[in-house]
Amino acid sequence: MTRDCNTSTNIYDPINCVGMRFALMELKMCLAQLLRQFIVLPGNRIKQGFKHDETLVIRPNGICIKLEKR
Repeated sequence: MTRDCNTSTNIYDPINCVGMRFALMELKMCLAQLLRQFIVLPGNRIKQGFKHDETLVIRPNGICIKLEKR
């Protein structure tokens, strides 16, 4: 049995994954709108330092920020 490369899906191929490209574009537009309407300030607990969780990916547990209307 041969495998036809034209019918297989590849999530890393930008031509085939239109949904991922649309979702990333939508996310970027929402972030740009948020940054345009608000000023990002450090939160109250930002001085405590960052604690990270090393499960599969190293990431911070949470970052406190304040959003102030422009």
